Amino acid sequence: MVIIKRKPIILCDLDDVLHPLCPIWIETLNNMYSLNHNMQEMSSTGWAMSKLFVELTNEQILFPLKNNEFWSNVNVSNEGYSFLDWLKTHEYQFKIVTASFFESVSSKIKHFLNQTKGIVTQDDIIITMDKSYITGDILIDDAPKHMRKGCYKKLLIDMPFNRDFDESKVKNCKRIKSLHFAIPEIQCWENQ
Repeated sequence: MVIIKRKPIILCDLDDVLHPLCPIWIETLNNMYSLNHNMQEMSSTGWAMSKLFVELTNEQILFPLKNNEFWSNVNVSNEGYSFLDWLKTHEYQFKIVTASFFESVSSKIKHFLNQTKGIVTQDDIIITMDKSYITGDILIDDAPKHMRKGCYKKLLIDMPFNRDFDESKVKNCKRIKSLHFAIPEIQCWENQ
């Protein structure tokens, strides 16, 4: 019997995995409205900005995301860029999967593609609010809602807003500190 090995298909989230959306969004809202919130306060909000910025309307909270200039401040982290480069160098098939508001998706994706030229193309990006419909082998994400469904190994990037989530109760789910820790998980999948 011949066993054919293949590399896993990697699905990787964009916001707060490859680029730091929340810290920049919080800083922007703090500056716009003279407030003083921080990422650590999100530990009890579950990523819901409306629970963090209770003094603002949803329209005020979402305003920065609809602004082209805002996205020019949201840059791929060094770790995110290194991870994408590692995937490309080692010839992994990967997709960037992001759940985005319709009003912000164009600016967000254009800026991201400009930063990752030569590594990511528009064909590598999937935009959906329900990532469980996407076929892949490993999902790397920071949102617990994307860990609950899907037929792939799930790597949850540890963030203040997801620490209440018990990943041990979800099949094939593991919490990791950063993208650096995703690499051995990918290699382990490949060697199984």
